[in-house]
Amino acid sequence: MMVQLLTALAILWLIFRYDRWWLFVASGALILCGLVTVLEILDPALSLYAAVSAQLGLWALVYLSLLAGGGTMAGGRMSGRAHRRVVAPPARLHVLNI
Repeated sequence: MMVQLLTALAILWLIFRYDRWWLFVASGALILCGLVTVLEILDPALSLYAAVSAQLGLWALVYLSLLAGGGTMAGGRMSGRAHRRVVAPPARLHVLNI
């Protein structure tokens, strides 16, 4: 439960800092995962198998959204405040072979 809460807080912080669609998907899945944990505590009729399988599916959604949206971090097109001007590298010095 604590890991889910800390991860959700970190991703919510990233949502306000960066303009990325996959952060919204990941935070929604983590919030639902926390609600499944609360439902597991409140409803004793809910089986452990159902709760764990729901949490695993939601965590899979978090990882899939990271993989799908992570292309912007790996050299893809950036948007929002994260877009920086790319500066060309300095020209190479020509060495004369004598």
